[in-house]
Amino acid sequence: ETDLSADALEQYRGEYFQQPSRKVLKAVAETQLAVILGDPGAGKSTLLQYLALKWVEDKTESLPLLIELREYAIAQVDNFLDFLHRGRGVDWQFDQLQLHQHLQEHPTLVMFDGLDEVFDRSTQSAIIDDIIRFSQQYPKAQILITSRIIGYNPERLRHANFRHFTIQPLDTDEIHEFIDRWYTLALGNDADQPRLVTRLKDAIANSKAIQNLADNPLLLTMMAILNRRQELPRDRADLYDQASQVGVA
Repeated sequence: ETDLSADALEQYRGEYFQQPSRKVLKAVAETQLAVILGDPGAGKSTLLQYLALKWVEDKTESLPLLIELREYAIAQVDNFLDFLHRGRGVDWQFDQLQLHQHLQEHPTLVMFDGLDEVFDRSTQSAIIDDIIRFSQQYPKAQILITSRIIGYNPERLRHANFRHFTIQPLDTDEIHEFIDRWYTLALGNDADQPRLVTRLKDAIANSKAIQNLADNPLLLTMMAILNRRQELPRDRADLYDQASQVGVA
């Protein structure tokens, strides 16, 4: 499987930017077969984990099945049901026959996370074939696939009726809402919360380098953690260095 040519990529981008933006949960809820694309840290895996958590909290009826494709790629298994049955690389074990019957009879949310994390192209191609066959064998299943944008070729899954969505960077209002909610959860009614919220919002507003990073949820989370300890560095390299130290701590 080869990457898109420059002309094909430009056409794909043009078609994409003509589409209106939609809230990701609404788009997912209305789509049976979907590929969720996004940059590193954009929230692809977090989205799938959130959808699984909704079922745990009794907020959805469809059983969620989450398969980390990097784990599936190295497992010595025959298919996805065998992988879930054996339980290595997954959170729960499922009886293969019962799961097969459930998939045939009931709506189920099946999530394949990290197609881009399967680096071997022949293995990745085989997994795409497996997913397409799975979608045909279990038409009641809603299927979501996540992948980074770089190196992804949409053609085969588009031909198999998968719709493609790309997670957008956070805008200013969303960044502010993220910060407000993050500090409410992290600090509750702590008296220092308003000061830290204001300091982080001001740092983002007053530094172009930080602004260019704050639209990524993962990097914004690292900023929020770092901001609890100190003022944010204004230089991008210094910010990365400090954030990496927070990640290790």
